[in-house]
Amino acid sequence: MVPPHLFQTDRRTPSPRVVERWRQWGIESHTFQDDCAGHAWLQRVWGQRAASAFRSLRAGGIRSDLLRLCYLASSGGWYSDTDNHPSNVSMRQLGEAHRLVVVAS
Repeated sequence: MVPPHLFQTDRRTPSPRVVERWRQWGIESHTFQDDCAGHAWLQRVWGQRAASAFRSLRAGGIRSDLLRLCYLASSGGWYSDTDNHPSNVSMRQLGEAHRLVVVAS
Protein backbone atom coordinates (compact mmCIF):
# COMPACT_ATOMS: atom_id res chain seq x y z
CA MET A 1 0.00 0.00 0.00
CA VAL A 2 1.20 3.51 -0.78
CA PRO A 3 1.95 5.49 2.41
CA PRO A 4 -0.63 8.24 3.07
CA HIS A 5 1.98 10.98 2.61
CA LEU A 6 1.60 13.80 0.06
CA PHE A 7 4.57 15.53 -1.52
CA GLN A 8 4.22 18.76 -3.49
CA THR A 9 6.64 21.20 -5.09
CA ASP A 10 6.05 24.58 -6.68
CA ARG A 11 7.04 28.21 -6.39
CA ARG A 12 4.19 28.96 -4.00
CA THR A 13 3.08 27.08 -0.92
CA PRO A 14 -0.41 25.56 -1.32
CA SER A 15 -3.14 27.23 0.70
CA PRO A 16 -3.85 25.81 4.17
CA ARG A 17 -7.44 25.20 3.05
CA VAL A 18 -6.30 22.89 0.25
CA VAL A 19 -3.84 21.07 2.51
CA GLU A 20 -6.66 20.54 5.02
CA ARG A 21 -8.84 19.06 2.25
CA TRP A 22 -6.04 16.59 1.49
CA ARG A 23 -5.93 15.64 5.17
CA GLN A 24 -9.69 15.09 5.18
CA TRP A 25 -9.24 12.93 2.08
CA GLY A 26 -6.92 10.63 4.00
CA ILE A 27 -3.41 12.07 3.64
CA GLU A 28 -1.72 11.83 7.04
CA SER A 29 1.26 14.06 6.34
CA HIS A 30 2.15 16.72 3.80
CA THR A 31 5.56 17.91 2.62
CA PHE A 32 6.01 20.95 0.42
CA GLN A 33 9.33 22.08 -1.07
CA ASP A 34 10.12 25.05 -3.27
CA ASP A 35 13.30 25.02 -5.40
CA CYS A 36 15.53 26.19 -2.55
CA ALA A 37 14.25 23.57 -0.09
CA GLY A 38 14.28 20.92 -2.83
CA HIS A 39 17.92 21.63 -3.66
CA ALA A 40 18.91 21.41 0.01
CA TRP A 41 16.95 18.16 0.44
CA LEU A 42 18.52 16.62 -2.67
CA GLN A 43 22.00 17.56 -1.48
CA ARG A 44 21.37 16.09 1.98
CA VAL A 45 19.65 12.86 0.86
CA TRP A 46 20.96 12.14 -2.67
CA GLY A 47 24.27 14.01 -2.62
CA GLN A 48 26.00 16.77 -4.53
CA ARG A 49 25.60 15.14 -7.95
CA ALA A 50 21.78 15.12 -7.74
CA ALA A 51 21.69 18.64 -6.28
CA SER A 52 23.95 19.93 -9.06
CA ALA A 53 21.81 18.23 -11.71
CA PHE A 54 18.72 19.88 -10.18
CA ARG A 55 20.34 23.34 -10.27
CA SER A 56 21.47 22.86 -13.88
CA LEU A 57 17.93 22.29 -15.17
CA ARG A 58 16.38 25.44 -16.63
CA ALA A 59 12.78 24.29 -17.04
CA GLY A 60 10.85 24.33 -13.77
CA GLY A 61 8.72 21.36 -14.79
CA ILE A 62 11.77 19.17 -15.33
CA ARG A 63 13.26 20.27 -11.97
CA SER A 64 9.93 19.34 -10.41
CA ASP A 65 10.01 15.92 -12.11
CA LEU A 66 13.51 15.18 -10.80
CA LEU A 67 12.68 16.30 -7.26
CA ARG A 68 9.38 14.40 -7.22
CA LEU A 69 10.92 11.14 -8.42
CA CYS A 70 13.80 11.36 -5.94
CA TYR A 71 11.45 12.19 -3.07
CA LEU A 72 8.99 9.40 -3.83
CA ALA A 73 11.83 6.91 -4.35
CA SER A 74 13.20 7.80 -0.91
CA SER A 75 10.04 8.29 1.09
CA GLY A 76 7.12 6.78 -0.82
CA GLY A 77 3.74 8.42 -0.86
CA TRP A 78 1.72 10.44 -3.32
CA TYR A 79 2.49 13.43 -5.51
CA SER A 80 -0.03 15.98 -6.71
CA ASP A 81 0.46 19.27 -8.47
CA THR A 82 -0.43 22.18 -6.20
CA ASP A 83 -3.32 23.21 -8.46
CA ASN A 84 -5.01 19.80 -8.05
CA HIS A 85 -7.53 19.26 -5.30
CA PRO A 86 -8.73 15.98 -3.79
CA SER A 87 -11.93 14.44 -5.07
CA ASN A 88 -14.99 13.61 -3.03
CA VAL A 89 -13.82 9.99 -2.85
CA SER A 90 -11.47 9.23 0.04
CA MET A 91 -8.23 7.26 -0.21
CA ARG A 92 -9.84 4.51 1.88
CA GLN A 93 -12.75 4.26 -0.56
CA LEU A 94 -10.36 4.13 -3.51
CA GLY A 95 -8.41 1.32 -1.86
CA GLU A 96 -11.58 -0.66 -1.19
CA ALA A 97 -13.02 -0.21 -4.66
CA HIS A 98 -10.01 -0.24 -6.98
CA ARG A 99 -6.56 -1.73 -7.23
CA LEU A 100 -5.26 0.92 -9.61
CA VAL A 101 -6.53 4.37 -10.45
CA VAL A 102 -5.22 6.03 -13.61
CA VAL A 103 -5.88 9.72 -14.21
CA ALA A 104 -5.16 11.36 -17.56
CA SER A 105 -3.20 14.56 -17.37
